Amino acid sequence: MIDRLSRFTAPEASHALLILPTLSLDDAQQAQHSAQLLEAACGGGIKVVAETDDAGDQRLRLEKLYHGNYSVSYMDKDFLHSSDYVQIRQAAEILNGLIKQGAYIARGEQKRAVSSFKQAIEWLLEEAKRGVNIQRYKGLGEMNPSQLWETTMDVKNRILLKVRIEDTISADEILLP
Repeated sequence: MIDRLSRFTAPEASHALLILPTLSLDDAQQAQHSAQLLEAACGGGIKVVAETDDAGDQRLRLEKLYHGNYSVSYMDKDFLHSSDYVQIRQAAEILNGLIKQGAYIARGEQKRAVSSFKQAIEWLLEEAKRGVNIQRYKGLGEMNPSQLWETTMDVKNRILLKVRIEDTISADEILLP
């Protein structure tokens, strides 16, 4: 869910919601306090400003400069009353206090000190990817012969389907308005 929300707002802000107390936009003073908390929890790089929208409601404006691109996103009362925010709050309550001073994560012989659940998950994902090689091809012509055999030409892995004109007509009916 955090990744999905990160498409609409700064990812740092979405992750910061997991460690913050409940935000409030009930009045200008609470909105200002929430802006300060969120900006501090984001760890820099994001400026959070409490402001009033056109309808007279409080909201948080998140400003971020990333690789020369300036982006602005908002957190408003609708978001704070959404099921997404409720789920984030529930996850935050579960995770709060889970990682104590001196905590570490281990995988096999590897061991690393962690200070947050996010840090632990990121390390585990890095460890899981170690030694894995991911390749993407635009077409079969870019593959080496051995790779082509393993993925496409080997009869054990290959599935051949007969495509008829009727199939394209039904596909067009489904996909085209």
